[in-house]
Amino acid sequence: MTGWREMAAEFAGTALLLLLGLSAVVVGFASHSPVVAAVPSADLRRLLTGVLFAGSATLIVYSPLGRISGGHINPAVTLAFYRLGKMTGRSAAGYAAAQVAGAVLGTVLVLLLWGRWATDVQLGATVPGTGGVWASLAAEVAATFLLVALILNLVDRPRLMPYTAAAAGLLVATLVFVEAPVSGTSLNPARSLGPALVGGTWTGLWVYLIAPLAGALAAAVLYWRRRRTVACGKLIHDDAYTCPFLDCRYTPPERRVRRVRSLRPPADRSPDRPSAAGEAVRHKPAVAWLTPTDAVPTPVRDPSRSPQPQPGRRRAGRSAAAPGAAGTACERNTNTMKAIGVSPGKAGSAHLIDVPRPAVDDIPHGRGVMVRILRLGLDGTDKEINAGEYGTAPAGQDYLITGHESLGRVEEVGPAVTEFAPGDYVVARVRRAGDSLYDLIDTPDMTTDDAYYEHGISRVNGFLTEYYVEDPRYLIKIPQGLQHVAVLLEPTSVAEKGIIEAYEIQRRLKVWQPRRAAVLGAGTIGLLATMILRNRGLEVTTFGLDEPPYLNSDLAEAIGATYISTKQQSLAQNAAETGGYDLVFEATGYSPIVFDAMCHLVAKNGILVLSSVTGGMRRSEVPSDAINLDFVLGNKVMFGTVNANREHFEAGVRDLAVAEAQYPGWLSRLLTHPVHGLDHYDEALAALGAPGAIKVFVEIAEA
Repeated sequence: MTGWREMAAEFAGTALLLLLGLSAVVVGFASHSPVVAAVPSADLRRLLTGVLFAGSATLIVYSPLGRISGGHINPAVTLAFYRLGKMTGRSAAGYAAAQVAGAVLGTVLVLLLWGRWATDVQLGATVPGTGGVWASLAAEVAATFLLVALILNLVDRPRLMPYTAAAAGLLVATLVFVEAPVSGTSLNPARSLGPALVGGTWTGLWVYLIAPLAGALAAAVLYWRRRRTVACGKLIHDDAYTCPFLDCRYTPPERRVRRVRSLRPPADRSPDRPSAAGEAVRHKPAVAWLTPTDAVPTPVRDPSRSPQPQPGRRRAGRSAAAPGAAGTACERNTNTMKAIGVSPGKAGSAHLIDVPRPAVDDIPHGRGVMVRILRLGLDGTDKEINAGEYGTAPAGQDYLITGHESLGRVEEVGPAVTEFAPGDYVVARVRRAGDSLYDLIDTPDMTTDDAYYEHGISRVNGFLTEYYVEDPRYLIKIPQGLQHVAVLLEPTSVAEKGIIEAYEIQRRLKVWQPRRAAVLGAGTIGLLATMILRNRGLEVTTFGLDEPPYLNSDLAEAIGATYISTKQQSLAQNAAETGGYDLVFEATGYSPIVFDAMCHLVAKNGILVLSSVTGGMRRSEVPSDAINLDFVLGNKVMFGTVNANREHFEAGVRDLAVAEAQYPGWLSRLLTHPVHGLDHYDEALAALGAPGAIKVFVEIAEA
């Protein structure tokens, strides 16, 4: 959060801007200045003044002052970042006060430096020109809108962000030349207020206080409707300087500034009051973390028969120190923890509950691993389960703890565990073994059982809680350098499985060297599939519904893919131009597009991967004879894929590492909607499907 250091930088930066900028006005237009005689053309002098004024601002932003504070030096810019959630109200007010004070100081210095020359031009005060106050008002609103819109669009793009100040300076110089005869070109309330306060020139001052703020606010609101926020509140982000702005996506998550939230549970979620879902917070009996029938080499006890941990009981094994933050489960009660449960089949039933905390010896033979959950990603599955569309509670429970995209840290291990140690970061596999042959060889994602076991989905509790205990073979170790994006591993594993199996199936061709791939859908799975295919060196086209530019299209293009909106070009039109694709990965959730892809996109000897889970009974009319003929004569393949096993999770770790090295910061940009704390689970569920949302995740504990 911004403090005195940043405000001091804004104060100094704005003072320097006024000193240099107003000096350019004085030298260019004071009647006694030799420049007036040397350059008789007022237009040329206005152009030079604009270049000097804007150039000064650009240099200040790139200077250490700008890198410390973000280089706003303008209350209108600060207002825009406040509206987009990058600053608190107190910080924004502090910035604005520092900017106005700096502007006053800068103007005083100009008066002291230039004396009569400065008063000759009214200290460079902005006053309405041709057309009067209303023309000035309109011009200032429009010009500030353009300036702030440009800043927001560039700040949000990692490749363009370093050029934000230069581009803004070029625009301001142009606007000074064009707009100055109409309004004097302020674009900055502090720039106008400084000369007015020092020189007493009040003519039309209200225009320059209201119009820039209105233009900036309009630009921010428009940008908010498209993307909800921006990556950073700085015009130039430099890792050598701490970023004080909220949820900066250019800063590693462990160093980001977060909004301060109360650690005290809301009053309406105490045991005596109903939760947000209208049900009382309840204490439940044993939590079914494990499957009732887990056919694995290492047997697992039915949790309902496992002894519950007793207060003060010492457990065998190695452990890490418990987190020291107030409000953790350890500090509240060593036997219970918070969780989010749903009543399967009941719409809108998500509610906060207290459940028994598991013990490391719930897994027999000393093979337990206690994991503290740090982050939990949410997706459409969680939304549909809360809507009552599906989901099955563990045996003996009337609730299911949701959430399957986890990232955690090992807190304690049993004496027979050699694979992990306290402090390791881990992601848990979602599907657990059942009774089929495929379950026995540790590929439960290929189970033939009708009843399957998935954390947070079917018959096994999920991870939207504080702790879980697991067998080591269901855990994936995360390298230290990937923990800030590892909550993306589970959806990455889904895309990995589909692509790995496509290559496996295409071994039928003896020689298959795919060159071009298409990804249908630009959501989380679609973008991760695009990343994986780009890592393999394929030329990738990602199809989405929305027209570019927007965050998802930018992300696809940032890693070298081509983005196409199906509103602008249909699959058939694209296929006519390109000749089709060797591999097509479908991740839209819209079943009719599958038949469209079968008709048009799959090239000869090509393969189509279906990964969407589509409920309902949507019907479509399709040219079945043509599809059948095309697949037969073209030796084409279509198959479905669901879930993932260890091979796919480990492949996901490799691809995430490659992406983080090759496209630094790209993965972090997918983490668009953080929600802090289990108490705010309703915010996370509401954010699913919101405009601009790619990955919604709950920050449960500090990494």
